[in-house]
Amino acid sequence: MANHAVVPVKGLGTSKKRLSPVLSPPERKQLTLAMLANVLCALQIPAVSKTVVVSNDSGLKSVISKFNAYFLEQRTKGLNAALEETIEWCMKEGAKSVLVLPADIPLLSSTDVERILKMGTEENPQLCCLLLTMVGLALFFRVRQIWFLCVLDHTASGST
Repeated sequence: MANHAVVPVKGLGTSKKRLSPVLSPPERKQLTLAMLANVLCALQIPAVSKTVVVSNDSGLKSVISKFNAYFLEQRTKGLNAALEETIEWCMKEGAKSVLVLPADIPLLSSTDVERILKMGTEENPQLCCLLLTMVGLALFFRVRQIWFLCVLDHTASGST
């Protein structure tokens, strides 16, 4: 089965703005890149046939190339539209399932990704698991053959 992974990334100039009281813009950029590298490293497993980074920041191309990830320039506004566009691209490229992961999951490992994908082969689980993490509650869920990880930040008001 061809499993593709999609990692949406905000532009480096606009990421991690809630940390602006304690981190300078270059430090926030460095943090974003380090977290993205960790996620891309965790996706370097045989079960993931393609990893796609979608962003409006073309400066990420050189960063993700060392992880053999594809870069898709975000042509639409908003996260949902970007994900729809990227998932459609994955399906045209032969994906049978798509795993969507945020670029800033702390401490994600290849073992975590393998477990998520293994859950996807089990019989029709719509809600895979609920995890308490350092940053909040993480929820894995599936809509058709597309897997999502949602981290619910307990410090934020409103949506994540």
